Amino acid sequence: MSEINFLVEEAVEGGYDARAIGESIFTQADDLEELNYMIRDAVRCHFDDGEMPELFGCAMKKKFDAVKYQREIRKELGKKYLADREGFLRELNEKYGHLKKQRKRQMLDKV
Repeated sequence: MSEINFLVEEAVEGGYDARAIGESIFTQADDLEELNYMIRDAVRCHFDDGEMPELFGCAMKKKFDAVKYQREIRKELGKKYLADREGFLRELNEKYGHLKKQRKRQMLDKV
């Protein structure tokens, strides 16, 4: 094996969890620097000397709160709208006006 990849997640109780993809290797640490050391140590323990991979890859999985994100975006858009209504509407039309035209064309094609 030449390469092993890990999925890194923030742990519920704090710190980080790392899980190897395709191997039965799991480790934890309080910070990312310590996690790097713990991953290397776990790989050394799991493989024999001749089988140990040369490369290690890590992908960080971030928790995403979609509702919180939507609220923040709406609040930001509301502030922009209140500050400059005409400019805000002009900007929307420039960015998304083509969608309105596209929808009109689709409606006409159905008729």
